[in-house]
Amino acid sequence: MHKSNWQLDRRISVGHLVTTMTFLVAMIMWGARLETRIALMEEGATRQVTMDTRQDNETQRLREEIKEELERLNVKLDRYFEHHLKPARAVRRAGRG
Repeated sequence: MHKSNWQLDRRISVGHLVTTMTFLVAMIMWGARLETRIALMEEGATRQVTMDTRQDNETQRLREEIKEELERLNVKLDRYFEHHLKPARAVRRAGRG
């Protein structure tokens, strides 16, 4: 049977040190970019909510204006038909009698 003897070397090679430092710097830069992207997305979402709210309010205002205009038009049509159709009906009734 073969015994495996392994040892930890307390020496650090320059290659390992450079690789580790490069990795750490790359991770920090990646995290900073990710944080910037998240902040930009949050800002965009906030702007979108503001725009959506403004558009919803404008749409509601336009709906109310259209509804009011339709009601005014309905009143005008009712008056028109009352004035123009009732006399015509009265004439027809008079002609029959």
